[in-house]
Amino acid sequence: MFFQKLFILAMAIGSLSAASIQSNPSVSLSKNGKESSGVLQLDGVGNCGNGLLIDVRMTGCTQAPCQLNRGQTYNIQVDFLHTGTRDFGNLNFKSLALKDNQIQTITNDVTLHGVRLIPGQIYTFDYDLIVPSTPFGGVESEIRFKVYQNLWKPLCVVIPATLA
Repeated sequence: MFFQKLFILAMAIGSLSAASIQSNPSVSLSKNGKESSGVLQLDGVGNCGNGLLIDVRMTGCTQAPCQLNRGQTYNIQVDFLHTGTRDFGNLNFKSLALKDNQIQTITNDVTLHGVRLIPGQIYTFDYDLIVPSTPFGGVESEIRFKVYQNLWKPLCVVIPATLA
């Protein structure tokens, strides 16, 4: 099967707020021909988007809530099916940490130039998450990241986590 790869490198603009990290996130989105095994490698994640999650993988975690350490980098890969009825291009990406009513931006809005999602295609999203050094911690929180265009979210994943 032919795999056509789109590789997108996104850069954070300027410095983020004091409650956020300063980083240049590595984000890629590529076409994938993988079939679903029906079992997620990372169990306990939530789907808050319009696409169908096929698999979620995260370094150092196979069962949510994941134990995440401040200042550490974790690779997240998500295989998903674009279930929409039309193509989408020039998507955006954002990641957040949430606990109760508190929200902390991890990666501010980044445009993924040159990415085009085609209905019925399977894609792999690859993201290096750097856990902020100043998040709320010690209790269960969640890491949420999304690929979106306006109000449409082909990919949105919620990973329950404890930030240490």
